[in-house]
Amino acid sequence: MDYTIEQLISKLEDMTTGMVARLNFVSFEELAVFVDDRQELIDQLEVEFKTSPPNESVKKRLRAIVQSDVLIKNKIEALKNEAADWLRQKEKIKVQRNAYESVYNYSDSILMDQKK
Repeated sequence: MDYTIEQLISKLEDMTTGMVARLNFVSFEELAVFVDDRQELIDQLEVEFKTSPPNESVKKRLRAIVQSDVLIKNKIEALKNEAADWLRQKEKIKVQRNAYESVYNYSDSILMDQKK
């Protein structure tokens, strides 16, 4: 379906505003879908801008959208750091468990019963 530049900008504004409003509650999956959907709109806008360059009003609206990108980027970075911390913690637990299990490895042990 073909959209006009105005319709594409409006959809982009609505998506961005909606995401910023729920940014504190959004999961990384929702954020990934948002980024993919938004990229599709941006790709469509690029095609439209090749045939019809943006006017000053459109440029102003796009600048406002880009200002929201800082908040979204910060959320993505926070989620990335959270995932990295989680992975580091899991690795630390694995190392500790392996160290504990290797100290108490009884596979070479022999148990002897005493006769009563």
